[in-house]
Amino acid sequence: MASFLNANRFLQRSACLHPSFPFKAPRGFGKCTTRNLKQYYTPASGPYLRVSMTKAPQSLGLCSARGDSLENQDRLSFGYLDKLKAPIFLNDEEAPVQSLSSNNSSDANFSKGSGLFGSFPNFDSPFVYGIFDGHGGVECSEFLSNHLGHIIERQDFSRAEELLQEARSLGGYMFSLEPPFSLASVLKSRDEDMIWRARLYYSFLEADLIYLKEYAKLSPDRAVPGAVGTVVVLTSKNNKSYWESDSYTIQLAHVGDTRAILCDSRTGRAHRLTFQHNPTDFEESRRLRHYNLGFSSDSFGEKRYAWVANTRSFGDGLKLKRLGVVAEPQLTSIHSLRDDWSFLTLLSDGVTQVVSDDEVVDIIKLSESPQDAANNIIRYAQNVGSVDDITCLVIRLPGWKKRTMNDFTKNLRLEKSFYVPRKS
Repeated sequence: MASFLNANRFLQRSACLHPSFPFKAPRGFGKCTTRNLKQYYTPASGPYLRVSMTKAPQSLGLCSARGDSLENQDRLSFGYLDKLKAPIFLNDEEAPVQSLSSNNSSDANFSKGSGLFGSFPNFDSPFVYGIFDGHGGVECSEFLSNHLGHIIERQDFSRAEELLQEARSLGGYMFSLEPPFSLASVLKSRDEDMIWRARLYYSFLEADLIYLKEYAKLSPDRAVPGAVGTVVVLTSKNNKSYWESDSYTIQLAHVGDTRAILCDSRTGRAHRLTFQHNPTDFEESRRLRHYNLGFSSDSFGEKRYAWVANTRSFGDGLKLKRLGVVAEPQLTSIHSLRDDWSFLTLLSDGVTQVVSDDEVVDIIKLSESPQDAANNIIRYAQNVGSVDDITCLVIRLPGWKKRTMNDFTKNLRLEKSFYVPRKS
């Protein structure tokens, strides 16, 4: 049984993170999809108190609200990778990579759990957080919320070549699919960043293929529900959780138009970690030109590729995969000292279409807790005219108490909040 804790429980050391830890359910006027789980995050040592993650508003804030659609298609996922599977490394640097099939995982040329990740399951990390914005239905975002964490947890690269071959067999753009790093270099490496990037890359690819097998098998050319999303993994290099450690690492994987933003604790400024995968991006446009006669615009003037707004996503059907609408993620690694960042927030485009990054950061840093911040973001986005599903997840980082409280967008927010369009 996979032990990824999706949106529910972890163990909190008494007075370790927040001395005045409030034991009450977070406030929110939108539905956040969660599951009831019986397992808990178990740190290595010390006295602990069991606390539900959804009842820890001083550590984690989440809020979601439905827009004009009949159903909120946004989903959240968060928890602890309790049984992170160690990669299968090459013992012999000259060993052929093609022998790394699922049938040869016990080959003498390979050793499981060696090197860097050998003792990883004993660390008080990693925690994973994700936001998924569905389109065409809730099936894809729901699938990712429930299963992507488990896929990341068990990813050991034993099926990496098989996954690539399966993806390439779809044809079109997928026929020439190449990861940003060779599998051989990953399996020989002891570089934590490279291994994490590879783990997230192959996990995104595997999740997309599993979903498509289930939903696109009956009619290969039919469009199916899809989703975009951002996943962040927070790890430390010692036997402490990221909020206790003097240093920690942020590993990010992203497809589509969801957004991740960090707040610099010294300056109070916003640092966007993701860019939008859509036809207006030069690199995305150049990547896809060969596979399409051109781009079009919808009745609202929004540029589209085929019939979709995002050029990278999960799901959407096999036809779009052949045209290049893939789940290859943007991969980012950030090494941070304890007080570098105040918080990290994940947002769906229902927020970012009407609220700037600076406004988001100012609203959060002036809020009392991450949960209050998430609620305030959603209220403000609705107040200034968002009609899409809106979701916000706020993660408290070690520099929370060090955050600079300057409000750079106060006048802008007042103008937007009180502006009423004149009737014709």
